[in-house]
Amino acid sequence: MNTLAGKRIIIIDPRKIITEVEKNIFATWLETWEDAIQNDLKLGTELYSDEFTRQDEICALYDFDRNKCIGMAFFRYVNFECETSQKDSYFSEWPEEAQKKLIKKGSKIAVCSQFTVALAYRKERSPFKWKDVVMFSIVNHFIYNTMCDSMTGAVRINKSVNTASYSSGATLLLPNVKNHIFNEYEDLVAFYRGDVISYFNQNKNSMFETLITNSFVQEKSA
Repeated sequence: MNTLAGKRIIIIDPRKIITEVEKNIFATWLETWEDAIQNDLKLGTELYSDEFTRQDEICALYDFDRNKCIGMAFFRYVNFECETSQKDSYFSEWPEEAQKKLIKKGSKIAVCSQFTVALAYRKERSPFKWKDVVMFSIVNHFIYNTMCDSMTGAVRINKSVNTASYSSGATLLLPNVKNHIFNEYEDLVAFYRGDVISYFNQNKNSMFETLITNSFVQEKSA
């Protein structure tokens, strides 16, 4: 039975895929989303690497004991005081109501997307659900490694990513919003910095204690 021993949260620059760990993270993203596009979403479209490389950074949960990536999410950083951020394509399907709620506690936003759990870990027996551990890891990166006021989430309902989000302190902004690219419904959520910290302080558990005591490992490219 798997445990959290040997698991670390790591941050990589997606424009510099050099080390074996970085290559494994990219390969995991590619494999997982190619499978989703063809077999789950049935879009019949091709997945291009610039979806990965145009991000500011990738936050991944890595299993160093097995040299495998468990899961990840993409991060970009925007400031709604700038008009360029207000016109960002990520928010094209976000109603104005949801955008206003997102920035009510500050304009500096971490745009989190492409929540991913590797196929090999989805049904693996473990004391924890890997979906929850990956989500928890991503939120911890937002809290401890960024200066953003809030983090976004357009989270899939049929894969219960919305449930994992609420279990890590997310606030619902708008439910059941149609994603016209994926042809499915999502919840729009926000992770407000202060609210998430309060939530973690009130809901500490063994997963929290194990991950929070692990040092963040920054993979450096040569």
